[in-house]
Amino acid sequence: MEGPPFPRQNGAVCALALAPAALAAPLPGSVDPSFAPQLDPAVGAPVQAVAVDAEGRILVAQANAVVRLLADGTRDASFGDQAKGNDAVGVLAPMPDGRICVGGRFTAFAGQPYQGLVRLNSDGTLDPTLPPVSLGGGGSVA
Repeated sequence: MEGPPFPRQNGAVCALALAPAALAAPLPGSVDPSFAPQLDPAVGAPVQAVAVDAEGRILVAQANAVVRLLADGTRDASFGDQAKGNDAVGVLAPMPDGRICVGGRFTAFAGQPYQGLVRLNSDGTLDPTLPPVSLGGGGSVA
């Protein structure tokens, strides 16, 4: 079976004829202009932490909230909007089972008394199997 007719020079395939497609591909580490993260501009706060979960979704801590984005930057509607504390969120640690450990300076999260450490279910709700913990002395997780 014969392949497509590639340009040849002295019997060898001319690589320069194939190069334009390769040159059009973005370089590793370059900015993806199609990625437009849907963060809340009303918050007006910088991103404090970013993590990627096992399914490739992007977790973002901005001010006191955690949001989850899909790979294209759109908000993941299945995550909900209740993942908020009363102070800054600074650490995100996705777990292999989809739950997310969240750390920060908060003393309450989703209206419950969690000091500095909380675990969320994969839908953004509080995981009731991790009871509120006290870090003592007003500590925080950073």
